Amino acid sequence: ADGALYVSYYNAWVGQPEGSIYRTEGNNTATLWADGLYRPYNMVWAGGTAYGDYYYVPDAGTYSDHGDVMRISPEGLPTRFVSIGEGHPKTLALDESGRFGNHLWLGTSAESRIIELFPDGSKRVVVDLGNVSGSPWDMAFDTTGRYGQDLYVATTYAQNPEISGVLRVDPDDNL
Repeated sequence: ADGALYVSYYNAWVGQPEGSIYRTEGNNTATLWADGLYRPYNMVWAGGTAYGDYYYVPDAGTYSDHGDVMRISPEGLPTRFVSIGEGHPKTLALDESGRFGNHLWLGTSAESRIIELFPDGSKRVVVDLGNVSGSPWDMAFDTTGRYGQDLYVATTYAQNPEISGVLRVDPDDNL
């Protein structure tokens, strides 16, 4: 949102909140922007939406045993937006088209679910992938309209790689 590049880092092997996010403005110098995180993944800017002018980050294991979605101010101050419990939050996408309610959508790897997150912090399980399609690894909305303006979810299933792939979710929660 501000033209800077943000890069997450975590040392998952230590078992402590060792995750951080660094910020650079293209001068080949990265500065610590947010810390106290455990395992931050991709980051979404929600400025100008009902979520406020914040960045949102799925963070596996910050303030609870299994993970939270963190809200980070432009100054780099993290607070918990919603606890995910045992879900292990992995990937986050923001619907900017309005077809999916202009909401944040979260993929969890431990429970293999896609969850809609509302601006008040409440949540709704949209799709439970179970052991059929693998766990969400990354996801994005088609903003071009070339592919139906739906949500696309890349999945991975380490125990059975043949069922990893890309899933399409429509606004009616159909795969």
